[in-house]
Amino acid sequence: MYQRHQLADALVDPKRLLKLEGVDCVSYQSIGLANPPQADAYYDPRPDINAVFYDEDKQFERVRFTLAHELGHKVLGHHDIYALPLSHLEREREANAFAAELLAPSPLIHIIGITAADEICAAFDVSPSCAEAVLKRMRFFSPERWAYHVDMFRQLCPGFIEARKKLHNRNLRYTI
Repeated sequence: MYQRHQLADALVDPKRLLKLEGVDCVSYQSIGLANPPQADAYYDPRPDINAVFYDEDKQFERVRFTLAHELGHKVLGHHDIYALPLSHLEREREANAFAAELLAPSPLIHIIGITAADEICAAFDVSPSCAEAVLKRMRFFSPERWAYHVDMFRQLCPGFIEARKKLHNRNLRYTI
């Protein structure tokens, strides 16, 4: 995603990325649903629709994660008829991991030196549960794996790291 869309912004905007992927974002509220679905969001990949429908009344961090999660389903091909047959639970786990890593990239967290969930929340506008999930995955990385991931991230996103550090130091955020 970083390379494909030449992301250099210090905060990833999942709504913008969905649009770049050709997917419309439609809030339940904008279409006047009196009784919105229980789900925070869902992706309808049918060619005549190709949209993510979401609840914009949820907490800011929740909306960001949910939109990134639905983007994960799209990018990972979960709705592709030729995709590997994964269980619903496996697809959800993959989309969750995609969203968490997109919003709070572990190589960047490692480079900046963040070690606590509350710091990840503040730096990347993610929920505590998202931050905890990223930290949990990071514990499994060996020093060799870190070197590889950090190098790859620096190559894919020149300028992103410095921009993120500056925002982290100034405590800035954007709106969806």
